[in-house]
Amino acid sequence: DSQLKEAYLYGGGAEPIHVELNRHNFSSQIAIAQETVALRVLPELLAEDQPFPQDAPSVDIPPQWEDTLLIFFHRPDQAVIPIKIHKINASEGVFNPGEFYWINMRDVYVGGIVGGQKLRIGPWDSAVMKCPEGEIECTVKLDYLVEGETKTRGLIRQMWSVDEETRQVVFILKRPPPQYASYYVLPLRDPPKPAAAEQ
Repeated sequence: DSQLKEAYLYGGGAEPIHVELNRHNFSSQIAIAQETVALRVLPELLAEDQPFPQDAPSVDIPPQWEDTLLIFFHRPDQAVIPIKIHKINASEGVFNPGEFYWINMRDVYVGGIVGGQKLRIGPWDSAVMKCPEGEIECTVKLDYLVEGETKTRGLIRQMWSVDEETRQVVFILKRPPPQYASYYVLPLRDPPKPAAAEQ
């Protein structure tokens, strides 16, 4: 819903980092200083000696997180910049290639089976899941329950491909009645690692 195309990240005392906000894709990888604890976000560069807006959105980055995904959601009630920030620990051993990261952006309860495992996600919650090791397909059968109703509604009835080199972020999205909820899958491949220096 947002028309915002760019933002600037401030943190760690370094120069601000310019970020292009794509509608459906992650930006390029951004390196931040190891000592950075919090990133603050502005829609434009601060002028010299201009005070930082007190209500600018910010996100804490735990120092032990080696890789972090930041997802900006449109939030029009924010005065400084109309976003809400969701952070994901994408470090090795937490959210790995071949796994699914579920983000429920609705006030519905989601439950069912993913690759033989039970999945339960409450409103505005998130969860990480993987399919059984070695599988190339995953059975996904999920329903959702609208608050105030007693009967669940079908959300997903599919076989999903599993790629051991791809992370998949799955958003449970808001839809107007009578549908109420839908989903969107965002595949994410790690960029190629730098070539090792020759000896």
